[in-house]
Amino acid sequence: MPNEQERFRRMVEISQDWFWDFDEHANFTYVSPSVRGLLGFDPEELVGLNAFDLMDSDEAERVHSYFDPIAKRYLPFNNLVNINRHKDGHEVVLESSGTPIFDEEGQFRGYRGVDRDITKRKELEENYRRLANLTSDYVHCCTRSGKGPFRVQWVDGAVSSISGYRIDEVLTLGCFLPLVHPDDQQTVSDYLLSLVPGDRKSIEFRILTQQQGIRWVYEQSQCEAGKSEGELVLLGAVTDITDRKKAEADSQKREKLFRDFFESNPVPTIITSSSGNIHMINPAFSQASGFSVEDVIGKTSQELGFWRDLTDRERMVTAIREVGLINNLEASFYTKNNQQLTCLVSSRVIEYEGEPRILSTVLDVTEQRNAEGALRKIDQAKNDFIRIAAHELQTPLVAVLGYAELLENSSQLHANEQQKHYASIISTNAEILSRLVNDLLDVERIQLGRFLSIVRDNVSFAELIKKVTTSITPKCPEHRFILTHANSLPESICIDEGRIAQVLNNLLTNAVKFSPEGGIIEISTTTDESTVTTSVRDYGLGMTPEHVELVFDKFYRANPENPQISGLGLGMNIVKQIVEEHGGEISISSNLGEGTTVTFTLTLEDIASF
Repeated sequence: MPNEQERFRRMVEISQDWFWDFDEHANFTYVSPSVRGLLGFDPEELVGLNAFDLMDSDEAERVHSYFDPIAKRYLPFNNLVNINRHKDGHEVVLESSGTPIFDEEGQFRGYRGVDRDITKRKELEENYRRLANLTSDYVHCCTRSGKGPFRVQWVDGAVSSISGYRIDEVLTLGCFLPLVHPDDQQTVSDYLLSLVPGDRKSIEFRILTQQQGIRWVYEQSQCEAGKSEGELVLLGAVTDITDRKKAEADSQKREKLFRDFFESNPVPTIITSSSGNIHMINPAFSQASGFSVEDVIGKTSQELGFWRDLTDRERMVTAIREVGLINNLEASFYTKNNQQLTCLVSSRVIEYEGEPRILSTVLDVTEQRNAEGALRKIDQAKNDFIRIAAHELQTPLVAVLGYAELLENSSQLHANEQQKHYASIISTNAEILSRLVNDLLDVERIQLGRFLSIVRDNVSFAELIKKVTTSITPKCPEHRFILTHANSLPESICIDEGRIAQVLNNLLTNAVKFSPEGGIIEISTTTDESTVTTSVRDYGLGMTPEHVELVFDKFYRANPENPQISGLGLGMNIVKQIVEEHGGEISISSNLGEGTTVTFTLTLEDIASF
C-alpha cells in the first residue's frame, strides 16, 4: 500500500486545484501539473519564475500591498483574490491560500499554498449584481426634485420586521428621515445630499422603531437620474445589522478590557506571533527587562537574547505545540543590560485580533530563589548544630546523672540532709537536661525523614496513665490531678509504652507549666470499639487561635517572653510525631485565659496486626 506521503502526492497531481511552493523571494520551487489546465504553462516553465510575474504590473502592485505585510510577519493567508495572465493572454481570476514554511532551525523559507480558478464565479457574481442590483432585508425607492428631501415612492413589506411600521405608515411619513435616530439624522441628511447620478454608496445608522427601540441598519444606495429634469431616483437596500453592531461593541469592550488589563498588569507580559515575532509588551515587562517597546516589536526573543539556554526555550515551544500552554517553567532570563534573572514563564495560545498569538508572563523570582537558598543553608547549619550539641551533651549527662543518683542513695557516704537535697537538685535538673537532649535527638531523626523508634507491646493503658500521673504529682504539690474514665479501658493496648509515656508526661508537664497559679488538671479517657481517646485539660493561661495553629511547629513556644516557662519548643512537635506513628491523631482546643485541652486518639489493634 502507498504511504501517506505518496498518497498525498497523487492527490495533488490529480487535483483540479493548483498546488505550489515558493521561496522567501516568491520564486516557485514546486508547481503541480494542474497548472497546465489553469494557466496553460507546463510546471517546468514556472519553476524559478516569480509568482508576481504572472500578473499585470497594476495587479502585481495591488497584491503586493496586501501580501507584503503578511509575509513580513510570516502569517498564513486565505482567499486572496488575484488576476493572472494565461499563457495565451486572457485573464484568469484565482483565489489563493498559503501557509509559511520553516526549516528545522525555525528559519522562514517561503510559502506553500493552493490556487483555485474562480473566474466563472466572479462573472456570475457580476451578472447577479447587475440583475439584482442590491440585496437586503427590505428595499425602497425614493425620489427628490432639486434640493428637496427624498420622498418614499414604494417600500416592500419586510420594512415592518425591522421598524415595526406598516407600509402605509411609512408612506404617510413621506420620507425615512423621521425614523432615523436623532443623533444620526444630520449624518444621514448630509449623506443623502451628497448623492449624484451614478453613485453607489453605503451608510450605517440607527433607526427608532415604532416601540422606540433602537436598531442599527446598513443601507446600500444606488442613485440614478430621474425622468424629469433635476429628478433623482434613490434605490435603497436596507439590512438589519443590530446583532453585528452589538457583537462589534462587545468585541470593542473586550478589546479595551484586555488592553487595560494588559497595560496595568504588574506582572511582565509579552505577546508574540506563532512564528516568534514580538507583537506587544506591557510596561511591567519594559521595567523588568530594560527593553522599550521600540526595542522589541517585530523581533524574536532569540534576536534579543532573552534565552541563553536553548533547552528552556525548546521545552516551552514543545509544550505550546503539543498542549497549547505551559505553566511556571523556571528558566534563566537575560535583561537588556545582560543581567541574569531567574523567572517563572507561563505561556498559552490565545486569539488576538483574529489571529493565534502566544501570551506569556515572565515572573521574576530571583530574590525569592536566593532567599530560599540562604534559608536552606541556615536550616542546614541549625540542624548540624542540633545534631552535634545533642551528641556532645549526652556523654557528660550520663556521668552527672550517675553520680547524682549515687549521692542520693548511697548510705556509705553518710551524707547529711542538705547534701541529699543538693544531690536531688542535681538529679532533677540533669533529668530535665536529659529530656532536652533526647528531644533534640528525636527532632534530628524527624528532620532527616526517619521514623522514631516505635517498639509495640501489649500494655495496660490504665496502669501507664496512673504511673505517669503518680510520678509527676510530687513535683507539683500545688496542682490537683483528676483522672476519670468515661467507660472501661481495655485490659491492654498495643503501643510503645515508653513513647506514649513520653506523650503523657509532656502533656501533663505543659498543663502544669501553663497553670502557674496551680489548679485542677483533668485526665480523661473514652473508649469505643476501635479507639481509645485521651484528653488532658488545664484551666491556665490558654492560647489564641493563632498560637494554636503553630503549637506543633518545631521550636515554637507559646509564651517566649515569660522566663518562668522553660523549654525549647520541641515537645509538641515530637508528641505529634509519636501519636501519628502509632496511627493516631492529636488535636488542641484552647481559649485565651480559659485553659487548653489536648486530645489524642490511639487505635485498639492487636500486636499481631503490626
